[in-house]
Amino acid sequence: MRLIDADKLKFVPALIEPVLVGDEPHWETIILKDRIDNAPTVEAIPIEYIQHWIDKQNYGRRNGKMMLAKALNELIAEWRKEHETN
Repeated sequence: MRLIDADKLKFVPALIEPVLVGDEPHWETIILKDRIDNAPTVEAIPIEYIQHWIDKQNYGRRNGKMMLAKALNELIAEWRKEHETN
């Protein structure tokens, strides 16, 4: 998985071409695949990876990791609450 900065794509000129809908021409903005492939990446750890790491910890023998896992779960919950879409 490669995480890109989608906001940076807004500053790249996009290809615009007319599309007929019935008899009416409409203009669509198309972002080319090579622009997405070459978009700047961001340094980030996907939440799914963090949750997988938390799930595979042995909580019975690794108290320090148990505390870290709890903190990471709280971090993920807080991030999700701040980024909820309405």
